[in-house]
Amino acid sequence: MAAINMLEKDVYELIAAGEVIERPASVIKELVENSIDAKASSIVIEIKDGGRTFMRVTDNGCGMSSDDVPTAFLRHATSKVRTKADLEKIITLGFRGEALASVCAVSKTELLTKRREDTLGTKYLIEASVKKEASSVGCPDGTSIIVRDLFYNVPARLKFLKKDTAEANRIQELVCRIALSHPQIAFRFIRDNRPVITTAGSGDLYAAVYSVLGRDLASTLIPVSYTNGGTAIDGFVSKPLLSRNNRRSQIFFVNGRSVSSTDVCSASLEEAYKNSIMTGKFPACVLMIRVPAESVDVNVHPAKTEIRFSDPRYVYDSVYFAVKDALAKNDRPTQMRLSKQKFYDERELYAPTEAPEPQQMTFEKSEPVEACGGDLFLNSLENASWAGVLAPKDSKNAAAARQTDGTNADAEPQISERVKPEQERFGQEKTESGLNDKAAKPETSGGYKFIRDEDFKKKAPEPQAQEQPEIPETPKPFVIGELFKTYIVAQCGEEMILIDKHAAHERYIFERIKKNRGELS
Repeated sequence: MAAINMLEKDVYELIAAGEVIERPASVIKELVENSIDAKASSIVIEIKDGGRTFMRVTDNGCGMSSDDVPTAFLRHATSKVRTKADLEKIITLGFRGEALASVCAVSKTELLTKRREDTLGTKYLIEASVKKEASSVGCPDGTSIIVRDLFYNVPARLKFLKKDTAEANRIQELVCRIALSHPQIAFRFIRDNRPVITTAGSGDLYAAVYSVLGRDLASTLIPVSYTNGGTAIDGFVSKPLLSRNNRRSQIFFVNGRSVSSTDVCSASLEEAYKNSIMTGKFPACVLMIRVPAESVDVNVHPAKTEIRFSDPRYVYDSVYFAVKDALAKNDRPTQMRLSKQKFYDERELYAPTEAPEPQQMTFEKSEPVEACGGDLFLNSLENASWAGVLAPKDSKNAAAARQTDGTNADAEPQISERVKPEQERFGQEKTESGLNDKAAKPETSGGYKFIRDEDFKKKAPEPQAQEQPEIPETPKPFVIGELFKTYIVAQCGEEMILIDKHAAHERYIFERIKKNRGELS
């Protein structure tokens, strides 16, 4: 076994810095938390090249005296904890005394600070934990820390950094979370000389959500306010209809601290949405959870990103009932208003199409004609569609009419006005052998035209009464309108049907492919 050696200061400081400073976002987190603990009301964060070459955090907090500046860069030096009893009730964000010592060990750090009661401020330069300069300068109240060339003395750590864009995105996400956790502080984030995030610091959480997360997400949120003993939960959750594809929009804060390990809170949130959102979808939220300081352990991870609850079930139930109560109060169905309202009943919606009434055959008196073939008369009667062709009348009246006109009662009957056009059209009788100029005389008696029984049955069957169609037992859907340009709203009896146009179109394509599967190669 090799001999045990004591590590040099520059070696163990690099190892310790690696536990706290993983990437540029870790530096920003530690510096911004110190600014918040310094009671700052305005914080400006500026980065360049993803934070790799330049990072600056400026605040208007209480500042530091010239005597405390060198001590602040020593390991295990802090103003938040004095005795071990303080570890059981931590109310500040920073307390381990490792932030500034870890930052200056892997970068070139410059500090400018001034208290309100001091005339001059202090400028302090330190590189790789080695003091370079300390002097008095004029500067505004508060503290400004500049970090240059991160990991310049640790090439192994530097080469594992991601691209500048990816690192800058991590910092921006971190600033968003911190800005949401403290809406009473005005934040400004400048990325490569371009302002990206700006909050007013009015103390209104919804205004901070609107500024940081955007209008689209803010417009889908409903407020949450719940108190259970020593636990208070405030914030916003999304409506079930507007859920997300992942959990990235679930943001939790415990006693003002942004935490990433929140299995208890996330599980209770999704349980409250059970049977309200589709499988595979996740709700979004911005929830501020306040619990007694002694009931939560924030000293689990060196970066203070993970926490533990002394009573996880109590926190689980509090979050569940807070979200469930908010959904019951605020997530009411949206009222639809149609520009042209019309109310329908079943008789109007589902009445069958009226069938045309059967036409009744009527008979007219025909004048005798010298020559009229029976087949010609049948053809005329067929083309007349049997409507209004013949009309029977009293034989005595017919005979009197012939005597009055001076016509012979034994004369051959004339073809009627409805038949004459057909006679003029044909002019001849069609036979199997050809066309004959002279047609056979039809049988007549008392002014009536007669048709052979077999021909009448063949040509003119008596119309049968049509049965009235019955109203179908299962009503058909009736389209009312469109909702959100996505869903078709239909009425089916006393039920409402919502049809997803996108899903219906996919189903149509699927059925068409199944139908034509034999033609596919």
